[in-house]
Amino acid sequence: MRNLKPHLLPLVIWTLAFLAIYGPLLVGLQGLPSSDTVDGMYPQAVALARAVHHGRLPLWSPGSYGGWPVAGDPQAATFYPPRWITVLLAPGGVLPVQGLLREALAHLWLAGAGMYLLATAMSGRREAGLLAAITWGLSGYLTGYPLHQLPVLETISWLPWALLCLHRAAQAERPARWLAAAAAALALCALAGHPQTLMQGAYLALAFFLHAAWRARWTWGAIARWGACLVLLSAAMAAPLWLPVLDYYPLTARAQVGYDYVRSGIPLQDAIQLLVPNSLTLWAPQYVGMGALLLLCLAWLRRSALPEARRSQVIFWGAAALITGLLALGDDGILFALGYRLLPGLALFRQQERWLGPVSLCLTLLAALGVDAWLGEALPAAWRAMRRVLMGVAVALLLAGGMLTVIAAGGRAQWVPLWLWAWALWGLCGLLLALPALTGERVGRPQALALLTLLAVVDLGAVATRVSGAVPAYTISHDAWRRVLQETGLADTAAAAGRLDSSQLLTANLGELYGLEEIWGVSPLQPQALLDLRSLPRERLYALLDVGLTLSATPPGDPAIPWLGPLPQGSLWLQRGPLYLHVNPGWHARAWLVQGVQPVPDAAAALAALADPALDPARTVVLEGGPGGAAAGGGLVGNGGPAAAGARADGVEGRGRRAGLAGAQRVAVPRLAGQWLAGHAGRPAGAGAARQRGDDGVGAAGGGASGGAALCRAGGVDRAGAGGIGPGGAGDDLLARRAAGLAPGGAGGRDLAGSGGRPGGSGCSGVPCCGGGATLGGGPRGLAAAELALGAGGSVGPGGRTAPLSSWHAGAARRRGLFGADGPGLAGHHHPQPAGQRRSPLAAALSAGARHSERGGLG
Repeated sequence: MRNLKPHLLPLVIWTLAFLAIYGPLLVGLQGLPSSDTVDGMYPQAVALARAVHHGRLPLWSPGSYGGWPVAGDPQAATFYPPRWITVLLAPGGVLPVQGLLREALAHLWLAGAGMYLLATAMSGRREAGLLAAITWGLSGYLTGYPLHQLPVLETISWLPWALLCLHRAAQAERPARWLAAAAAALALCALAGHPQTLMQGAYLALAFFLHAAWRARWTWGAIARWGACLVLLSAAMAAPLWLPVLDYYPLTARAQVGYDYVRSGIPLQDAIQLLVPNSLTLWAPQYVGMGALLLLCLAWLRRSALPEARRSQVIFWGAAALITGLLALGDDGILFALGYRLLPGLALFRQQERWLGPVSLCLTLLAALGVDAWLGEALPAAWRAMRRVLMGVAVALLLAGGMLTVIAAGGRAQWVPLWLWAWALWGLCGLLLALPALTGERVGRPQALALLTLLAVVDLGAVATRVSGAVPAYTISHDAWRRVLQETGLADTAAAAGRLDSSQLLTANLGELYGLEEIWGVSPLQPQALLDLRSLPRERLYALLDVGLTLSATPPGDPAIPWLGPLPQGSLWLQRGPLYLHVNPGWHARAWLVQGVQPVPDAAAALAALADPALDPARTVVLEGGPGGAAAGGGLVGNGGPAAAGARADGVEGRGRRAGLAGAQRVAVPRLAGQWLAGHAGRPAGAGAARQRGDDGVGAAGGGASGGAALCRAGGVDRAGAGGIGPGGAGDDLLARRAAGLAPGGAGGRDLAGSGGRPGGSGCSGVPCCGGGATLGGGPRGLAAAELALGAGGSVGPGGRTAPLSSWHAGAARRRGLFGADGPGLAGHHHPQPAGQRRSPLAAALSAGARHSERGGLG
């Protein structure tokens, strides 16, 4: 505590400066404009809060892309500790918008506090640390884009803390605890959810570690050992992030990007905004304030007069600022093409202007070292150097004015007031720095520096206020949608429908916000297979995705389209006008039996087959990588995703049994749906269709999907032929939330759809299932049980009765409706069975259940 006491006053001053700018936003008098934070990250935080409140780990979410592994998207910050604090503080699991904004502002304050401690440690002066806290915490970079893109802000806010721990480790006799703290800070950078900023910060931290260790005269062996420990420990702490990301990333649209995609950076002409912020763009990420700019120039100019340790720091941070600044130019610079080939990770990310984050940090530390140069030299020498700096900056301002005149030729000269404001700041800063010399030090340099720090608050506050804007406070009612539907009598109709297509009329993560099942989403890691499927005709896409509802800005023009009615303005978050809810006509189902298979060689052929109007997905499953001929036998197909996916299972010679054809649809993440939700083993299914698996003649199903009665690939196949189809989507509104398994003639099958059903497989009333048999168990609200026969073999239901049923269609099965309303049971659409075949008692019971209710649920 005694070590912290000298730092309390500077930290209080930093806090007051922070509150002067962001106090109204903190207490809800202002808000942020529409941005990624309020449109994208907030709905994901709402979904996290909802899951945590219900005691679930949110690995999978049905709210976007028809269902996706939300933990595989780093920007969702699923395992970020501060995010968990935010959601745990949400009353009743309902997270208000203001809760996430307070989290963002807390990180902004945290960034300034970390910079204060880092700059103080490097310069040895608390005055320098205070100026650095204000310069960094209110810089054009942090208060601009990152405040509107929360993962960037939360990731970079931990970087000064990591650098501080590395600085302390290099000076300590026992560096282990400081290196462990640095690893924890870097792990928090990772868990915060912006991999590009993490990569940039990690490279900067590694370079600083090597520099600090070399300056501390560590041996190369010690540097290698401690460096390896730092990397391994931080990677281990961040494992909850990168393990799912590495699994999901190959399935996304970002998996195959080239140089043209990532090469763009900031234009070279934007360097003018170091002097004249907002003169070219709304954002001014380069700007650190006029006072800081003068001091960092002084540090570089007088570096030779500084002590050896300070001179080394000036050279390092100056070189780092130059290198990261050149990388920020992207392909317009001279380093990016080389870095693209040599630096791991650089080829994965676009928008190289984000390197301006490290640039801003380096400039801030140079300004802190400039404070040390200003206060540490004799006044005559310090003032002579400052006069040279002032003259140089004045020349730069004149050149900037000329360049702005050329750039703005033919347009309005909106830059002129900003340019004049920059001249005014230059004059005020020069006057404050001249006061000690003009007054014979009656006004000392510390007092002049204090006034310069106050001016920095005004300077940067003006830039920050322009960027963040003054928006009236906004709130969200999480049950507004449901309440409007109930008041208009639309709730029952909507609950019986399938997924929602919001047409992206509102925030793209609408499903996460209201607990709906949406086919759109906002994430840089969009499932590639789902993007491919959007090339299909709308009718086929809606049938495969089970889209039952559509939002539009106008009433339907086709009288054949059922129209549920208008949603008045204010029914949904950020809704500016009335919207209209349509019911999509046609067939929608979550699970059904098919009679045949259409083999295709690859994913492209599968997509073409799905686009063929002659394909009837109710009767035929597309099999990617299947045999050249037609396949006999039917199977269960679940509609939780974009395409009818299935896997052929040929009979096993000498064993006298046939597993039949079992398949399941899934949303574009075949591997994760199975691995995360069912713990499956084996090769993943393909995109848009299933791949064949021939282990011991038993086919494994395609990956599970997220909506209702979807199934996913499970458990693999052993030598005895045991295995089966595991659960579908996760969450309290999806099939097989608690337990599942469709056992095609093998041991280990359990009931499908939860605890209320009878087990399948060998545990079925003590009587082993015979070839191809399977049992579908009802849930606690559903019917007692329902059996499905797969392939040519019979099925064993409870009591050991067999049923030679070879094709049967169970459709529209879902546990909950679109808005969370529990259905009374399993509703299945019974199709006529072939002549001469007899239905089992359970099949008859299931058919009766379909007549009993148009809505239904599994489990």
